[in-house]
Amino acid sequence: MNQPVIDAIIINSSKKFLLVKKKDKWIFPWWKQDIETNEWEIDALLRELKEEIDLLRSQVKVGEKYKEFEWITPNSWLHRVVHTYFCEISWSIAPKNEITDAQYMSYEESLTIDCSDITRQIVETLYKDWYL
Repeated sequence: MNQPVIDAIIINSSKKFLLVKKKDKWIFPWWKQDIETNEWEIDALLRELKEEIDLLRSQVKVGEKYKEFEWITPNSWLHRVVHTYFCEISWSIAPKNEITDAQYMSYEESLTIDCSDITRQIVETLYKDWYL
């Protein structure tokens, strides 16, 4: 069974969204849910926000689930279902571990960077749905 992937969609008041840079690609903050320990999606999201961009649970408000996206990973050809959640943060971020940078970007700015295919798909859907 494939692990579900959970993405955090963090949009600020200027309609810019947070992307992080991992292995030379810009992506939404995302994590695989630990299905072996029956970890809840929200718990996985909060755990990894702490590990990757140094946000504590008290600094993150997880909102409504946005949409699910189908994705085939490019290197391993695994089928993934990506669950996306809107989140608000009340603190500045500090990239850690595999994350080398984190920036808020406009839709137009995102068109000029190298992002993963699933990130591009989510950005385009957010734009079409008037979130950006």
